Amino acid sequence: MKKLLFILLVIFLISFGNQVVFAQTWGTKITEITGYYVYSDGNAHFRVAEIENPDGCTGGGYLTLDSTAKNFNKLYATLIAAHTSKQTVQLSYEGCTAVGSYPLVKAIAVPSVW
Repeated sequence: MKKLLFILLVIFLISFGNQVVFAQTWGTKITEITGYYVYSDGNAHFRVAEIENPDGCTGGGYLTLDSTAKNFNKLYATLIAAHTSKQTVQLSYEGCTAVGSYPLVKAIAVPSVW
């Protein structure tokens, strides 16, 4: 029995040991989007007046939307609309980008409209 548990533990560590697992976290600050840009590969980065970094990502100053996310276009449209209309936002974070280690934003809420 102990041998089986040891083997299962080794398999688990080999399978998942090099992956960092993050849970989605809503930020506590309601802030304004101060700027944004998008690369030709689709990665969208933006700044906010009061940045939060709940997962301790090492990249500074920018937040990122994952261009491969199912609802990327809706998130990016929300970001641009909030910036253009000077609406405040609340952000939900989950992990860091592989390149640059910027905080990944998984959801954008516009408190004045929900």
